[in-house]
Amino acid sequence: MALILRPDGSSEQIAPSNGREFSLEELKRIVGEGAPVGEDWIEVRWTKDGRRMVLNDSGKLLGLPRNDQATALLHLPTPKDIAMLRRVFGSRLVYLGPDLEEEADDYVPGTVLVCERHEVQ
Repeated sequence: MALILRPDGSSEQIAPSNGREFSLEELKRIVGEGAPVGEDWIEVRWTKDGRRMVLNDSGKLLGLPRNDQATALLHLPTPKDIAMLRRVFGSRLVYLGPDLEEEADDYVPGTVLVCERHEVQ
């Protein structure tokens, strides 16, 4: 059984329609909640406890609201983490995330699906 986590704090248990794994269409419908039609690109991340989280890859660009439940499940760098890495590695550091020295802590936007590894292929 998987879990849909919404930015408003609500959650819902869900199972794949075929009983085994979620289809791309199911995933897009979930992460597309609150996004303009067609803006349902998916990204898959590992949670702290080894499950998979499926989220909207463009969620921040689309202005989707912060999802505190989902954010708590991931290892996300803080501005302090990035600053420390820059001190240690200097110009050799290649960091592809947001510039957290100028922003608040990183976060997960929008509605997400948290599931077991075998439920997303």
